[in-house]
Amino acid sequence: MKRLSKAALALALLLFAGSALSQYPAKPVRFIVGFPPGGSADPTTRIIGQALSEQMGQPFVVENRPGGDSAIAAEAVTRMAADGYTIFFASNSAMTAAVALRKSPAYDPLKDFTPISMVGRATVILYSHPSVPGTTLGEFNRDDLALWRKLVKEAGIALE
Repeated sequence: MKRLSKAALALALLLFAGSALSQYPAKPVRFIVGFPPGGSADPTTRIIGQALSEQMGQPFVVENRPGGDSAIAAEAVTRMAADGYTIFFASNSAMTAAVALRKSPAYDPLKDFTPISMVGRATVILYSHPSVPGTTLGEFNRDDLALWRKLVKEAGIALE
């Protein structure tokens, strides 16, 4: 009998607690995209946002903040409330290169963001002019590393 009473009490508390909690999302959710409207990330985000809107009963609004290979959007998101109502549709470069190539990064991808899900993958193809001596990635890396370092230095990008 004692077990039954505890189980009934636990069930009652669960039912009442569940109704006291607000359902997420209780207001529109913003998708911040670091690329311009019409780019490959934009329609993907809009399709996902539409599906989530239908499933969750709240609008998922896409807000484009292009520039810096989505680093500008990433920095803006770090200044927004971490309340679950702003979701950053990030590129891998915003979480890697944009931070690694700056002397004083404006954000830390490991501390300032929480990954939710991978949405997709993209194929990247490396092309070079026929006059470039390397024909494989290994040859290109070996033969052109000095040139690459020179170009990076001239562009003012820190490698440290």
